Amino acid sequence: MVGVLAFGLACFPWSGRAQSGRPHPDGAARESFTNPLLDTGPDPWVVWWKGFYYYSNSTETNLTLRKTADITDLRHAAPRVVWTPEPGHAWSKEIWAPELHRWGGKWYIYFAADAGNNASHRIYVVENDSDDPIEGTWTLKGKVSDASDRWAIDATTFELRGQHYLVWSG
Repeated sequence: MVGVLAFGLACFPWSGRAQSGRPHPDGAARESFTNPLLDTGPDPWVVWWKGFYYYSNSTETNLTLRKTADITDLRHAAPRVVWTPEPGHAWSKEIWAPELHRWGGKWYIYFAADAGNNASHRIYVVENDSDDPIEGTWTLKGKVSDASDRWAIDATTFELRGQHYLVWSG
């Protein structure tokens, strides 16, 4: 069974430093904060599988995974580009919010992408039948949409009573 661990690195690129003198909830001023896991990592996603954490975040240009047995040592897990889109397609640019999921013995990464114009952002999915998502070949399966085919980002998927569902922001 695949386990999911949610944590917040950041929802946007950042320097890892808070504004000087910004008040903390306990009322005391704090000079800075450095994220202990990664300096940057917009749209983070983590899945646990067979003793390892597989981490992804938005990179804008490709789908990258990190594999580690110790999530607190994520910064030392080598990033591995697992899929890069061919240029000139509706899914070639602004790759955001990749989520790694395992269904029926295969891996899937759902992500938002466009052709260089944010208004055309849609959800896409790639598939890999390797037991380890860092290995094997990732293949574009296509766009995931409803009849409205409107702007879509931040997809996530879940199973309920044996049915798979995909939801997104749009």
